[in-house]
Amino acid sequence: MKCRRAVPTFFLSATLVASACSTNSSKSTGSSGGGTQNSGGSVTSGGAGAGGGGQTTPGSGGSVSGGQTVTPSGGSAAGGQATGGVATGGQAGGAIGGVATGGQTSPATGGVATGGQAGRATGGVATGGQTSPATGGVATGGQAGRATGGVATGGQTSSGTGGAVSNPGSTGGFIPSTGSTAGSIATEGNFSMDPGWKFIKQDVSGAQATNFTETGWDTVSTPHTYNDIDSMRGYTSHSGGDHGLYQGTAWYRKHFKIPTAYQNNKVIIEFERIRQTASFYINGTAVGTYSDGVTACGIDVTGKVTFGDTENVLAVSVNNSGGGQYWNANATNPSFGGLVGHVWLHVPGKIYQTYPLFINLATSGIYIYGTNYTNITNNTAKGDTGDLTLNVEAEVSNESGSAQSATLGVKVIDPADGSTVTTFSGTATSLSTTAATVVKASGPLTGAKLWSDLYPNLYTVVTTLTVGGTVVNQRSTITGFRKVEFRGGAGTGGIYVNGRFVYLLGFAQRSTNEWAGPGQAVPDWMHDYTAKLIRDANSNYIRWMHVAPQKVDIQSFDRYGVISSAPAGDKETTNPTDAQWQARMAVMKPTMIYLRNNPSVFMYEAGNAAVSAAQMKDLQTLRDTWDPNGGRGVGDRTMSDTGGIPYSDYFGTMLGNSGYQDAYRDKGPIVETEDYRDEAMRGVWDDYSPPHVGGFIPGATDTYNLTSEDFTTGQVARLNTWLITSTIRNTSGGKYSAYASIYFSDSDADGREQSSCVARVSGKVDVNRIPKEAYYAFRVAGNTKPDIHIVGHWTYPAGTTKTMYVLANNVSSVDLLVNGKSSGKVTKATNGYLYSWASVAFASGTIQAVGYDASGKQVCEHTLTTAGPAAAVKLTPTVGPNGLQADGADFAMFDVEVVDAKGQRVPTYGPTTKPADNQPINEPKITFTVTGPGTWRGGVNEAMLNSTNNLYLYTECGINRVFIRSQQTAGDITLTASSPNLTSDTKTVTSKAVNVVNGLL
Repeated sequence: MKCRRAVPTFFLSATLVASACSTNSSKSTGSSGGGTQNSGGSVTSGGAGAGGGGQTTPGSGGSVSGGQTVTPSGGSAAGGQATGGVATGGQAGGAIGGVATGGQTSPATGGVATGGQAGRATGGVATGGQTSPATGGVATGGQAGRATGGVATGGQTSSGTGGAVSNPGSTGGFIPSTGSTAGSIATEGNFSMDPGWKFIKQDVSGAQATNFTETGWDTVSTPHTYNDIDSMRGYTSHSGGDHGLYQGTAWYRKHFKIPTAYQNNKVIIEFERIRQTASFYINGTAVGTYSDGVTACGIDVTGKVTFGDTENVLAVSVNNSGGGQYWNANATNPSFGGLVGHVWLHVPGKIYQTYPLFINLATSGIYIYGTNYTNITNNTAKGDTGDLTLNVEAEVSNESGSAQSATLGVKVIDPADGSTVTTFSGTATSLSTTAATVVKASGPLTGAKLWSDLYPNLYTVVTTLTVGGTVVNQRSTITGFRKVEFRGGAGTGGIYVNGRFVYLLGFAQRSTNEWAGPGQAVPDWMHDYTAKLIRDANSNYIRWMHVAPQKVDIQSFDRYGVISSAPAGDKETTNPTDAQWQARMAVMKPTMIYLRNNPSVFMYEAGNAAVSAAQMKDLQTLRDTWDPNGGRGVGDRTMSDTGGIPYSDYFGTMLGNSGYQDAYRDKGPIVETEDYRDEAMRGVWDDYSPPHVGGFIPGATDTYNLTSEDFTTGQVARLNTWLITSTIRNTSGGKYSAYASIYFSDSDADGREQSSCVARVSGKVDVNRIPKEAYYAFRVAGNTKPDIHIVGHWTYPAGTTKTMYVLANNVSSVDLLVNGKSSGKVTKATNGYLYSWASVAFASGTIQAVGYDASGKQVCEHTLTTAGPAAAVKLTPTVGPNGLQADGADFAMFDVEVVDAKGQRVPTYGPTTKPADNQPINEPKITFTVTGPGTWRGGVNEAMLNSTNNLYLYTECGINRVFIRSQQTAGDITLTASSPNLTSDTKTVTSKAVNVVNGLL
C-alpha cells in the first residue's frame, strides 16, 4: 500500500545552497545538490546565524526566511529542522526529522512513538500503536512503510478487528482493512497504480483487448514520459520548441487484481496528469476519453472490473501530437507525452466523499477553508498564529440505493506532534440517491499556526461520514490556513498574508518543470528539490505559465512556502474567441477544484494575454462559485480592457510596461509576470575563462550574446528596478507588489538561442538545477540580512586582468582582497546590489569579499580559492529522503565534477585556447559505466547536439549532473566516471525493494 503522496524533507547528499550569512562559517567547495558553482568558496557572517535564506526542512513551527523585502529581521529557522531527529526509547530505522519517545515496531499496548515510525515514515506520528497489530492503538501521521503525514486511527496496517487505517492525500484514501464493526469505518481502499506498466511507443491495433500479447513491450512505472530519451537533442526554436520529440501515439497497459474485500465498493481510477489526449479501456471495454492535457481526470470503472484472483487490464492510449485543445503547443507547453503524473485506484464504499475529479466524473470533492480570522500575531515561535472558523464542505455521493442521513465529522491534527487540535461535527443531512449532496460542518480553530511563505504550517484535516452511528467513509486532506488580502493604493497596496505585507519575488516557469534526462516525469522528491532551491534563493513566488501547474509541484510549494499563480489553459491568445474562452474556462473549473485546498495557490490567471472585461467577469464568477472563500484573487498577465477592473483582484504586466495603469494599481496589486527574457548558458563564465576564452560565440539565429557574468549583471539591474525603485512600499511612485523573472530553470521550450542551445536558457539554474551565477543575485537581493557573493571564480590563466563583481545586500561598504591585499572599499552599489572593481589582476591564491555595516563592523564575507590542476573525477550521489526506491520511477542523481588533488572543483577545466564555437571540441569527455538494476538517463550539455542519454558528457564550469532511474528489482547500482589523465571515481547506491502486490502498491 502506498501513501497518497510522500512528503520528502531532505536529500541524502551534500548540503544544498545555503544562505550566505546564515552561519558563521560554511565552506562552499562545489557541493552537490544544487550547491554553489564557485570553487573553494566560503561565506561567513558576523551574526548569530538565525536561518536567513531557509532551513533544510521548513517543518511545522519552523520558518524559511527571506523571500520578501519585508520580513521579521531575516526570520528564524526554528522548529522543524533538517535531519536526524532525537530518539528516546527507540524507533524503527530511518525516521527523518523525527522524535520518538517510547515507540517501537513490535506489538505494543499504549506505546507512544512520535515523529515517524516504521522505517521510512517521514514526519509521521504514532500514538498508542505501531506497525504490528496493537490493542486500542491509534497511529497518526505515517505508518505502513512510506506513509507520510497521514492519519491512522484505531488499527494497524494489516487486517484487524474494528481497525481502520487512513493515509494522507488531498483526495484521501485508505489502507486496506478487511471488515468493519459497528462504530468502525467501512472497508475502503486507496492504492498506487504507479509500478509496472507495460509500454510501447507506437500505435498498436487491438492493444485495448484483455488478452493482447505484449511481446516487445517495455516495463515502466508512472509518472512516465516517453520523451525522456529524445528531448533536448536538437537546437530549440522560438516558434516550435524542440522539434526532435516523438509526437504520436503510445500505449500503456496495467495488470492488477483487486482484493475480494472491495467487491461491493465503488472503483475509481485517478490520473493526476496526462499529456495530451487519451482513451481508456478496462478489460477491453472503452470507459472514457481525455483531451485537455493539463487537468486531472477520473474514470469510474465500477461494475467493469473483477475481484479476487481474476486479473484486470487497464489499457490507455496516449497521444502528445496535435489535437486536444489549442494550448497543445510544444513551444509553450513542451510535449513530454505520457502518463506524466501518479495514477491512483480509489475503492470507497457506496456512501463516500467524492474526489476532486471534475473531468469525466463531474465531482468536486472536499472544500476546506477558514473564515473570521481574528487575534492574528505575526512571527511568533510558531510562525503566524490566530483564531478562525474552520469550514468543511464535502460533496457526498449516496449510491447505496436507499435514502440515508449522514453527519460530517471533522478532526484537525497537527503533524508536528500528532496532537488533535480540534474536533467538531455538522448536523445530520439527508443524502439524495440521484445526485451528490454537499454536507457541511464548521467549528472554531483557536491558536492555529497559520500558513505563510515564512512559516508554511500545514495541518491534516480528517473528515468522516457517519450513517446510523457507523462511520462509513473517512478522508484525510493536508492543507493550511491563511488570511490573504489583495489591496490597492500607492504605498499601501499589495498582497497581505495574515496581515503582513509580502513582496512576491521569484520566477515565471513552464508548468512542465522538466529536467534533462528524466524529462517531465520525476519523483516527488525532485519536485521538493526544486522548491527548496527556490526558497534558498530567498524567493517565494512562481508564476506558472500558459497551463495549469502540476499538483505535485503545488504540494511541494505548500511544504516550502512558495506562493503560486495558476493559469488554466492558454498558448498566448489575445482576446480569445468565445469558443477558445469557453475551452479555457472548461479547464479552469477543474483546476480550481483540484487546487483549492492547497494554501500556496494565491491567484488564478485568466491567460497569457489580454482578455475582455466580460471574460474577466466570467473568471471572477467561476472563482466565486468554486472557491469563494479560499483567499485567492483573479487577474490576467496583461489587461487592456479597463472595463475588467471591477472583476480583477490583481493586475499583471510584462517587461514592466505592457499592461500597467495607475487605475489598476489603485484597485489591487501590480504583479510583474515575466521580466528579463535574456538567455545565457550556465557553462560560459565570462570573456576570460577556459574553456570558453572570449565568451559566448553567437550563431546566425541567436538573439543574445551573453556570458553568465553578463546575465547576472543584467538581472541585478532588473531586481533593482522592481525591488528598490518601483516597489509599492516606495510611496514616491511605487507600483509593484511582485516580480517574476522568466524562468527559474532552463526549459525544453521556445528558446531564442536557436543556433547554439538545446533549451531555452533564461533560467537562473540550468535545466538540471545546477545554479548559474544569476541565481545568487536573487539570494542576495532577497535576503533581509547581510549577504555577499563574488560573481564567478578565481582560477584564471596567468596574466588575466578583469573587472570583478560582488553581489551584496544590507551592507554599507564592501572590500575586495586578493591574497589579503585590499583592492579598496566601495561604498556605493550599482543597481542596488552590485559592487565592482576594475582591472583586478589575477594572482593564484584567494579572493575575498567582505561586507561592513555603518560602524565598520564586518557582517559577511565570501572567499574563493584558486583550484590546482585537474587531478580526478568526483561523483556525488543524491537520492530522495527515503532512499532510492526500486519502483521503476525513482531516480538517483549524480553530480560529476573535475577536481584538483585537494578535491576542490576546477571551475575552468578544459583547453585554454579560444574556441571556434561553443562546442567543447578539445575538452576530454567524461565517460560512464553503469552496473546493476538501473536505467541510464544521463544528462545534457546545453550547447551540444545529441548529448542527452549518452554514456558520456562534458563538464560545464567543472561540474555536470547525470541520472539513473531505478528498476523494479532492488539492488546495488554502481556508476563509474572516467576521463583521460584523471583518476576515475566509482559510487554505489542501493535501491530498496518496494512491496507491490498484484500490481498495486
